[in-house]
Amino acid sequence: MLFSSPPFFIFFGIYLLCHFVVPARLRLWLVIVGSTVFYGYWNISYILLPHVLMLVGFLGVLWIDAVQEGNIQIN
Repeated sequence: MLFSSPPFFIFFGIYLLCHFVVPARLRLWLVIVGSTVFYGYWNISYILLPHVLMLVGFLGVLWIDAVQEGNIQIN
């Protein structure tokens, strides 16, 4: 889905409407679902890409937190 294509504008309009309707505590899940739909529309084999990136980011945050607390030492 190209950013200048009509399907993108339809997707963006639906997503933006959902963003304002969904409660703030659920918006993270909306971003995850929206990213999955966006990448899946482009190429079905990319459907796991947002989930892999989310996992890498989550593990990175856990690692940074462990280093700051002193549980892991980097030489």
